[in-house]
Amino acid sequence: MELSRLNIGVIGIAGAWSTEALSASLARKGAGGKIVQLNEISYDLASGDVYSKQQNLNEFDGFIIKKMGKDYSANLLDQLELLELLERRGVRFFFFAGYDSANDQSAGLYPAVAGQFDSHAANLCHRGY
Repeated sequence: MELSRLNIGVIGIAGAWSTEALSASLARKGAGGKIVQLNEISYDLASGDVYSKQQNLNEFDGFIIKKMGKDYSANLLDQLELLELLERRGVRFFFFAGYDSANDQSAGLYPAVAGQFDSHAANLCHRGY
């Protein structure tokens, strides 16, 4: 599947330079890039869907987890369980390993939870990011 046909979100902190840069990189490639803050996700009991504000997160092909939040939250376990629910429904999750400034390249993506590494997701990180 082409990267431009995927809808990939970024779980991170809106306004943080690294989250914004990753989001912009995905958007340039036509792969979405919407930023979702973990503390803004919720579960709709009536529909069984997971939302961030008005965005249904079940509509995403996957997410790159950049940061869980600025500070510890007592709700973190509940929020992670909602991500696990999305994963069981087929949404893929990857941890972003960061940027290697010494070599001017991404350090890579690693599968989160039980997912296997996806070669298409590797294309999300490119030299110069």
